[in-house]
Order: sequence, then structure tokens, then C-alpha cells
Amino acid sequence: MDAMRALVEIIAASPISITIQSISWLIPIVQSIHIIAIAAVMASAVLLNTRIAGLANSSEGFDTLLGRYLPWVWRALPVLAISGIILIIGEPERELMSYVFWIKMALLIVVLSLCAMIARAASPQPLADLSPETRGRLRVLALLCLTALVGIIACGRLIAYA
Repeated sequence: MDAMRALVEIIAASPISITIQSISWLIPIVQSIHIIAIAAVMASAVLLNTRIAGLANSSEGFDTLLGRYLPWVWRALPVLAISGIILIIGEPERELMSYVFWIKMALLIVVLSLCAMIARAASPQPLADLSPETRGRLRVLALLCLTALVGIIACGRLIAYA
């Protein structure tokens, strides 16, 4: 933890961190952008994963569903990364010294891995026409992805209080 504390102090003392901290409107604007990007990811992920999990009906081919929803996730990731980095630089102690932040980052890795696993299973067949084994595996991946996404949102809110 001493190394992390040292890193936090270095970041907090940097000219870019001081600049971010001194512009009163910057953090709220960046947080708003970050939240909008999270909403894009969540909406896409919920629409896709509820269909994969069988919680919503879809007669479309699996690759069509992936083609419709996953690009929103992949496009939002750079926005989330850039806005997240700005938030970390602007408030390094709040973010980097919070165990909840690190849980959020671990869940993010889980979600990205699950999305990649789901994307690899793409097929032009409707989900209902996939083999029961494939559907079962995809259902588990989709439910895990949804659960981890809810965890990310909860952690994002809890960072301010932890």
C-alpha cells in the first residue's frame, strides 16, 4: 500500500492533476460523459444478454444480435477509458486508494472477457436453433455478464462512500 500511496501523491502533485482539480466544472462534466458511456454499455449489454439468456425473445440470428449491440460496447470503451483516466488523475486518492475501485476494475476485466467469449460464439442461426449445449453455455455467460455489470455500477456508486 505504500507504493500505491506514493503513486497517488505523485499523481496528485502533477501539473495535470492540479489543473484538473482547479477547474471546478471539469470533474462533473467528465463524470457525466463517463455515466453516458456507461449507459450505452449497459443498455447494449442488457438488450443483448437478456436475449442470449432467454429472458427476452429474439428470432434474429445470433451474429445479427452481436452486430447490433456489441459495437456500442466497443465504441464506448475508449470513452470510458479516457474519462476514467481523467477522473483518476483529477482525484487519485479517491479512486486508487479505494478497494471498491479495484473491485470495479476486476469486474471490468471479467465483463470484457465474457463479452469476448460471447462474441466468439457468433453464428448466423437464431439462438433457438443453436445446440442445447451452446445455448446453455451462452446463457451462463450472459447471466454472469449481467451480474458483473450490475456489480460495476454498484462499485462505481460506492467509490464515493468507501
